[in-house]
Amino acid sequence: MTNFLAKVVKKLNVLTLLAAAILMISIAVGTICGVSGFGVFHKDALLENSNTLTVSMEQFVFDSEDLLKEVEETCETALKGVSISYEMKGDMSGNSCELVYLFNEGVDLTDAKAALETALDDLEGTDTFKGFSFVVATNSEMATGILAKDYVLRGVIAGVVLAVLVFAYATLRTNLFKGVAAGAATALGMLLTTAVIIITRLPVTASVIYVIAVSGLLTAVLAMVALNKIDETEKTEGLTAEEVVVNALATKEILTFAVLAAAALVVVGAVATAGVRWFAILALIALVVSAGVALVYVPAIYLPFKKKVDAKPVEGAYVGAEKTSTKIKKIFTKKKEEKKVAPVVEAPVEEVEETPAEEEVEETTEETEEAPAEEVEEATEETEEAPAEEVEETAEEVQD
Repeated sequence: MTNFLAKVVKKLNVLTLLAAAILMISIAVGTICGVSGFGVFHKDALLENSNTLTVSMEQFVFDSEDLLKEVEETCETALKGVSISYEMKGDMSGNSCELVYLFNEGVDLTDAKAALETALDDLEGTDTFKGFSFVVATNSEMATGILAKDYVLRGVIAGVVLAVLVFAYATLRTNLFKGVAAGAATALGMLLTTAVIIITRLPVTASVIYVIAVSGLLTAVLAMVALNKIDETEKTEGLTAEEVVVNALATKEILTFAVLAAAALVVVGAVATAGVRWFAILALIALVVSAGVALVYVPAIYLPFKKKVDAKPVEGAYVGAEKTSTKIKKIFTKKKEEKKVAPVVEAPVEEVEETPAEEEVEETTEETEEAPAEEVEEATEETEEAPAEEVEETAEEVQD
């Protein structure tokens, strides 16, 4: 589970496309259903146009479980051929109570009413219900809308204000980038909750606006839990941005809260009335969406900002010498090589007096012939025994 989430939080693009796809599908479903007359939301039976069949009775019959059960069985037998969409029980003013059966708009209840009156008349003739009377009535109800336009507008404004407040709080408490992640997650939680409710077509009541508000609050709380875990992990030195985010996944904290809250909603839905039960079911959707956004989207949104911050050099820190270009290196190399080559010193050339060619040849020949062998040997020895001092002086002169 943790390894899977560690891979998912690194793919913000994929998560963004997933959220966008869910929102687009919900818009398409809501538009199609709205044009078809079903409404953007799938309204509960109490909020749809319907025909009703009401059975009124005295309080004593209504309060007795055995008597009320027998009346209900008689009514269901009489209405067996008609599809009942909803059934309600209610206390009226005074000593009267009633059973209300709802049917889809357009269902003809003339025969059903006659059959029900006959069955209840027979029931009045029994010893158990002697002295009691039942009244059967039909009615038609028109639902103008699930939510008033001004009510929806105020809800949207409240959602925007909530996201801005969460952004401001997280920014002041941590930093700007964590504030952006918290505010964006809060808005996304409310949008995705609304989208899932529209797509699943679960019956809703007027309390759906409170479910969306609850999803925003839950997302904000769980997002701060995730960001606090990131704050603690950032104190560890030597971790990269991805390692910080992956190690800071608040999986245990968020899932524990989600499981406990889900258990509480299941208990409430099991013992509550029909209206509260639908609220609990929709709240479960809001809880799952909020937990998913806080667990996955919050670290995924914060990761690019964390990488950007880590890429900036720290003020006052040593950043190293600038890299020398290749061209400049080649220029310096050439200059060093030129310095190492010693200049060539030309030996002084003695001036030679101009003499006729014949005299020079004769003198040279005579000197060569008369040169004794001993002089040649002495010259050779002088050359071999040249002192080291003269060699060093010659080398210094060459260098100069």
